[in-house]
Amino acid sequence: AEHRSYSHVTAVVRREMSLDIYEVSDEQNRSKIHHAVVDYENLDNSAGVIANHNVAFCCLGSTRAKAGSAEAFRHIDYDYSMSTARLCKAANISHFCLLSSMGADAKSFFLYPKTKGEIEDECRKLNFPRYSIFRPGILLTAREEKRSLDAFSQKLWPAIHGIFPDKWKAIKTEVVADTMVKNAANPPKSPGELYQNDVLLNWDKTDNASC
Repeated sequence: AEHRSYSHVTAVVRREMSLDIYEVSDEQNRSKIHHAVVDYENLDNSAGVIANHNVAFCCLGSTRAKAGSAEAFRHIDYDYSMSTARLCKAANISHFCLLSSMGADAKSFFLYPKTKGEIEDECRKLNFPRYSIFRPGILLTAREEKRSLDAFSQKLWPAIHGIFPDKWKAIKTEVVADTMVKNAANPPKSPGELYQNDVLLNWDKTDNASC
């Protein structure tokens, strides 16, 4: 909301929440943010929420452990993401930004990267005028619910991450979010863009950081 390129931000959420979760410095920028509570099981009923926007950021995701089963995980990750993407396409969104994951590959034998890769591929088929994929590594966050791998990364990773190449390093969620926002405000390098973890970590040191 604080970026000069954005005049209106609609956060599509599953339940009511306070705007205090956003670290916005002043009331003028805070007034740009609006929440739209939707039912992802019936997302088509909320098509009006997406209308009249230029850019969409799809950051949906879960894990098998949190979802409770492989089927539930795929329903949340794949079905919800694809419902969102199709609704954005129908609303003539000109730039679709997808938060994916390091190692995403539709041909993988493993559920998580396979699902992420399939989402990437299916969204690509929708032929958005501009389509950007972001593949971060392990996400470092202060969220209350910590996944087992994340719990490891929160405590140990900061001490050892220096020995790993940028491609494999953990990355803070706010760094990923900031990069996605800056990318959407920049002119496109091509209609289809793919950004790996090493690029996300060093965004402000490259020619990507023009805004």
